Amino acid sequence: MKQLCTVQYLKILLFTALVVCSFFVPMSSQTAKAEGVAWAGSANVFNEQFTYYPRNWTVGNGSWAYGSGFLRGYGMYDDSGEVWYRAGYTNFEYQVRMRRVGCADCSNSIKFRDIGSKSGYFGYTNSGYFYVMARFGSDWKVWRDWSRSSAISRGGFNVLRVSTAGNNYWFYINNRLVAYILKSGLSSGVVGIEHYSQTPSGNFIDVDWAVLR
Repeated sequence: MKQLCTVQYLKILLFTALVVCSFFVPMSSQTAKAEGVAWAGSANVFNEQFTYYPRNWTVGNGSWAYGSGFLRGYGMYDDSGEVWYRAGYTNFEYQVRMRRVGCADCSNSIKFRDIGSKSGYFGYTNSGYFYVMARFGSDWKVWRDWSRSSAISRGGFNVLRVSTAGNNYWFYINNRLVAYILKSGLSSGVVGIEHYSQTPSGNFIDVDWAVLR
């Protein structure tokens, strides 16, 4: 009887260890993104809740893990972490719910119409500012300079949304329109998530979900 109880106790310990270890499972890394992405049609809409392994997402940089319904990006020293979805789109509405822990002045962004050499960025900080920028190779263009917004939940979850139609862009934070921009130069590409870190200590981003329609 004592031996049976010992076996059952060991089974319970093993199950507990598996649960703890699987809370956040690392995602594999890919250091570079190919520009020749085959653009998907409007029927290929995704609704990613990050409940299971996010198979259609690729790590571009940094350390990312999933578990307990979140995709977590860990802080690095003076660098950005990035993941991107493996399909490209032209006109779309893309929104992501995220929360930053630590580093009030570090940016937390969604990327849009990204083909590697060109990309759009829409981000915010926990100190209450947001921005919109575009990168063309090594040339960065400020579409909307850092601006304060009361729409930002400081330290809480924020939903960033970008809607595109040709050269028209609408940017929302928590369902509030914070910027409308008419710009050319970005036509189609993949979407993604990025966060910048100044220090890895006590610093990470949790992504609750990402939806594209």
